[in-house]
Amino acid sequence: MSLPRTLNAFCEMLRNQTGARVVLGRPDTCPTPGDDASLCVWPWKLEADPAIRNAPPARPGRPEAAAHEIHFLVLATPALTTDGLAKLDAARKAMRDYAMLAVDGQTVQVVASPLPNEMLAAVFTAAAMPLTLCLSGILRAP
Repeated sequence: MSLPRTLNAFCEMLRNQTGARVVLGRPDTCPTPGDDASLCVWPWKLEADPAIRNAPPARPGRPEAAAHEIHFLVLATPALTTDGLAKLDAARKAMRDYAMLAVDGQTVQVVASPLPNEMLAAVFTAAAMPLTLCLSGILRAP
């Protein structure tokens, strides 16, 4: 399953459920504060599913499993406004209500996965961005 299709399906679900403009990318690429509230989906880490990563190598002639996890943050811009907070809350509800997405005939899990404060601070610090309210989660794709 392709990473872009997985991320696009998640963004489309958020768009449909929140009514917000959803941008895929770093939060500093989101619209300026003068625009209506938007949501940014920021994929910040990609890793192989641990069950697949620890599996023995595929036999010759058999395709290798391609399960992956996309760790992401969802941020609202502008963040600390009534509209921004409402959009972030709507995204939280959508992630809870739509925990499974169909992508290319396969099921992708949407898992809310709170980051420890230290990890969240490290992600924002590494990106040279100020820490702000956000949701964190994982997309688990086969």
